[in-house]
Amino acid sequence: MSKYDELCLLISQGDYDIIALSEIKPKQGSLPTDSSMHIPGYEQYVSNLAAPNTRGVCLYTKQSLTTKLIHPPDSINYSDSVWATITGESGNKLLVGCVYRSGSPSLAVPKDDMLHKLLLWSAEESGHTHKLIAGDFNHPAINWDPTPSLPDNMSVGHPASKFAECVADTFFHQHVFDPTRYRGNQRPTHDDLIFSNEQEMVQQLGILEPLGASDHVGIELNFLFEYRTDPVQLTALNWNKADYVSMRQTLNKDWDNLLQNKTTQEAFDILSECIQEAVDNHVPKRVIDPTTKRFKPLWMNDAALRRAKKKYHAWIRYLNTTAGSEYLKYIEA
Repeated sequence: MSKYDELCLLISQGDYDIIALSEIKPKQGSLPTDSSMHIPGYEQYVSNLAAPNTRGVCLYTKQSLTTKLIHPPDSINYSDSVWATITGESGNKLLVGCVYRSGSPSLAVPKDDMLHKLLLWSAEESGHTHKLIAGDFNHPAINWDPTPSLPDNMSVGHPASKFAECVADTFFHQHVFDPTRYRGNQRPTHDDLIFSNEQEMVQQLGILEPLGASDHVGIELNFLFEYRTDPVQLTALNWNKADYVSMRQTLNKDWDNLLQNKTTQEAFDILSECIQEAVDNHVPKRVIDPTTKRFKPLWMNDAALRRAKKKYHAWIRYLNTTAGSEYLKYIEA
């Protein structure tokens, strides 16, 4: 959630139709709530965050798209994935999925067979003419150039070898050929992948700077799919007409007792829930003209925008020089 505001800024600049996120669960602390993850103008589809040993994935699609959540067969139990279908023109349908595979072998390998079944299911889903799958698959040993190649000394039973064989069986095309994870002085690795069922469907793929202090980059692309849009009335909170007297009454609680013996995370969750209740009950909404420029986060002033641009240029210098001192200096500032 520390990256939420920066994500909103990115969306306001890119005006994306589809957004896929991985690792949305914190390693420690409470699960994110639907309201805390909400992005105005988008429908959100989230994996089972309560499932053990998962990090969670999420899809956002514009409300103007005709989108529906879709579930793999019951025989495929892979919790770290979410799938949606988007209806296009002339009977076309797009299957879009977001997948996460753990970077810990002890957690990932026992689930690999189910992950492979999931990918094969998505390839065989005959009801969809177009297929787009994004995810963090944590197989840095595979070299994509453009088909997967493996080190000569790798055994056929190695998890990366089995994954490469599964991808070959799907006949999917993989579109990311640059490293996607940069961690300190370690060698950059190729963990995040984009698959489609036709090579020409993905165009103008580019790498974005990480969100926040993440060690994963963002991936931006154009996907060729003709779709229809439905008129949607976008709304935003109208703070100018908020009932602040009632909000103060709602928040007038015995905070000392309410937060007594709570951890920092538990106290934050209680405070956030109370504030969200006050906002939901006492701040009206206003209609946004969809023809105007998308709204920015409330905190986005000129100074914050300059800071975001500075981070972008520091990231570009890092990619060009492979010296991370300037970028790390920004992150730590």
